[in-house]
Amino acid sequence: MFKRTKTNLILHGIIMLAVGLICFLTPQGTLNTLAWVLGVLFILGGVLTFFLGRRGNEGISPLHLIAAILMAAVGIIIIVRPNIIAILVGLVILLEGIDFTLLAVRFRRADVKYWWLLLGLGILVTLLGLWAVLSPWVGATVLSIIIGIGCLCVSIDCFAALISIGRVENFLHGVKHTVTTSSEFQEAEVVETK
Repeated sequence: MFKRTKTNLILHGIIMLAVGLICFLTPQGTLNTLAWVLGVLFILGGVLTFFLGRRGNEGISPLHLIAAILMAAVGIIIIVRPNIIAILVGLVILLEGIDFTLLAVRFRRADVKYWWLLLGLGILVTLLGLWAVLSPWVGATVLSIIIGIGCLCVSIDCFAALISIGRVENFLHGVKHTVTTSSEFQEAEVVETK
């Protein structure tokens, strides 16, 4: 029933665990490396947009030219100012925290046993993301460690949600079995009365 959701949670949890450990264990180089990789990708994207936006002998369309220039400019800015990438990653962590906090509220309404774990970690991730976004004075090293901790918390949230979904599945399977057994019993009564 929740196969795709469980697969997504497992993959999300493993990726966030790996990213969190890398950020936490190698904070100094994490943001610089990430900035270079993303910067080069944006620059290459701008170059590709420029060449793919050409219309035969007419030249490049104005929209493709603007997109190519903007992509290349963003790439250069990211390489020159790697702290921008730290703020963007902090924003992602903030949004993940909000998402897991809302998920915890839904789990609470569904009467899931460990909803409070998701709520606590969701709030923690939200606060770490907010701090990362609102603290441009924080050095890249500290910010990388904060991002690493945030990613580790998101990973824990994913695995806690996975456990909760398994419990919900077991509960629903029990309810389905009870309904099926009750239906079979009613059908047997109808057959006996005829």
